[in-house]
Amino acid sequence: MTIRKFVLAIGLGILILFPGCSCDADPLQAEHSATRNGEAILIFLDISNSVTDAAFETAVKRLEKLYLELPNRRSNIWIYPLFGKTGQMTPPILKIEMKRNLYSQNEQMMQAWESQKSENWQKHKSKLFAKRDVFREEFSGRGGPLNSTCILKSLSDVKRFFRRFPFSRKRLIYISDMLEDCKRTNIDLDESSEAFQAAGEKADSCVTSDNFLADVRISILVPAIPNFPNWIDNDNLLAFWTGVFQKVGMFEGAEVEFEIIADN
Repeated sequence: MTIRKFVLAIGLGILILFPGCSCDADPLQAEHSATRNGEAILIFLDISNSVTDAAFETAVKRLEKLYLELPNRRSNIWIYPLFGKTGQMTPPILKIEMKRNLYSQNEQMMQAWESQKSENWQKHKSKLFAKRDVFREEFSGRGGPLNSTCILKSLSDVKRFFRRFPFSRKRLIYISDMLEDCKRTNIDLDESSEAFQAAGEKADSCVTSDNFLADVRISILVPAIPNFPNWIDNDNLLAFWTGVFQKVGMFEGAEVEFEIIADN
């Protein structure tokens, strides 16, 4: 038998012994399968002038608590700025990819992992403040985008994000006073509930029902801002945004988590 025939015979034998072997496996499919086991967290952090430095620090402390309490699984966290240019392909302030600790059964390894996570947060926190200062310097000025808050426009970013990361767990978090103050969709609040009804009609014009929030956990965290109008009813504010999220497919009967955060 020639060498060539010998090699061909071995190759044929391998195909017979391992008929299930596929050399055409889709690497993207394997990547998406691994991705679905993690969590995608999209956060919009208000950097507009309506949020004082003290309120921003409180918001960052709440972010720290959220980050440190994340369970041991793969998580992708993107933090976008919430201001007048939201939804206009503004780059995120911060991207965090947290990998799962494969040695979760080892107590020492888990303690080291938690310690490393705390150290990483200090770096992330420094970046948050530095990026906020960059945005404030770049967009400062009278009538600039820091003097407005376009929350409804953020929904286009939400759709892109969750299509890009098809994780099994999805979370959307807004840290803001949640007062829409944009050129086309300004919520001109007064002491009556009619303002919310009018705002809802404006929301209809820029929100399409694509059901991209059908399996997303939604949270609204409102910093305790000293100048926040005391006549604004939190129940009405929550009801308005719940209605908006329902328009884009939030689970029927699901509740939006709502929390007033303060620096205790």
